[in-house]
Amino acid sequence: MTDSVQAQFQRHGDLLMAGRYADLSVYYETPLPIHFDTSMAIAGTKDALRDYFSNLHHALMARGITRISPQITAREVPRGNRFRVWLNWLNMTPGTNPSRSEAVYFCRKEQGLMQIEMIHYTVISMPEIETIRQGLLLTA
Repeated sequence: MTDSVQAQFQRHGDLLMAGRYADLSVYYETPLPIHFDTSMAIAGTKDALRDYFSNLHHALMARGITRISPQITAREVPRGNRFRVWLNWLNMTPGTNPSRSEAVYFCRKEQGLMQIEMIHYTVISMPEIETIRQGLLLTA
């Protein structure tokens, strides 16, 4: 099961970096609460979620990041169909050490597909995330 979860998160990263926000959004429930350290925002609609992905993608590209790679650090044993995944996102920039963001994903498995119900960032590697969070507040 962990391999399929790892593969699905890698797909999320690949879709984000390819700019395929609509394809990525099918893996996420809305409204989607997103917690950032001491604040939070909610992507209330699929359009708001796609805007969040677009803003995140553009911030990554502006930093020269060409690839993001997920590393699962822990996975909760499912209760019913729900479980949490602790994940590090390694942000790859050619010629430098990767930066890292850490998050907990609150997930639900339904018909073989993992759906994300909430994200809680515990370490954020990009200060731009505050601007992205503010953008979500404006769409709520």
